[in-house]
Amino acid sequence: MESISNIYIPSEGLQLPGDERVVEIKDLHIAFGSTKVLRGLNLVLHKGENLVVMGKSGSGKSVLIKCMVRLLDADKGSIEMFGKDIEQVDRDELNEMRKKMGFLFQSAALYDSMTVKENLEFPLRNEKNLAEAEINKRITEALENVGLREAANKMPSELSGGMRKRIGLARTLIMKPQIILYDEPTTGLDPVTAREISELIVKVQSKYETSGIIITHDLECARITSNRVVMLKDGKCYAEGTFDELRGSDNKWVHSFFE
Repeated sequence: MESISNIYIPSEGLQLPGDERVVEIKDLHIAFGSTKVLRGLNLVLHKGENLVVMGKSGSGKSVLIKCMVRLLDADKGSIEMFGKDIEQVDRDELNEMRKKMGFLFQSAALYDSMTVKENLEFPLRNEKNLAEAEINKRITEALENVGLREAANKMPSELSGGMRKRIGLARTLIMKPQIILYDEPTTGLDPVTAREISELIVKVQSKYETSGIIITHDLECARITSNRVVMLKDGKCYAEGTFDELRGSDNKWVHSFFE
């Protein structure tokens, strides 16, 4: 991997992440038939860090996320999360690890037949020890954190695309995750709303001390949210550095993303 720098320089006033590793991926391979998608990918996510992953379509970005939550099983390699190899844990322990992770999908993945409040209640249903007052408190806090407290009784169909993304993030925050995986969080949004979502990701990182992996093609999102950027090519991490370091690279392939 071409390392632009081994010094992490935070963007937009973000704090320098620590050395503690919450995710470590080693020599990850996965293929679908004769099509090799990941070909020895190595990647580290530090505690408190927002890591942006970029690359051309089909470079394996979404496959990487699916492997991290074991929706897909890799053919070779290891993924350590919170110090444990996810391939070696049993189903119950895997479910406990998944509770420490949150997801924001491209579509926000809201249930159209439920109100916003009911959507936020849904992931809490398996938390048997939570009293109704605590559930309501978490819902209110999550909505306040994304600036949509007044939307509790609305249906998803009444929300704009940006509001749906915010509610999707609120539903993630309600479980108090340590790691959040963002899959194209600004796709389909106008530039102003996309910037608001990007700034919200930074706010969440700071307030909840989360670590994040952000899959995006949006350069402005990458600039605002990233402590570090890795670029995938041919199923591997080809280059890494801060956004500004990569943007100033003299490597033609890397520089082509920023033209």
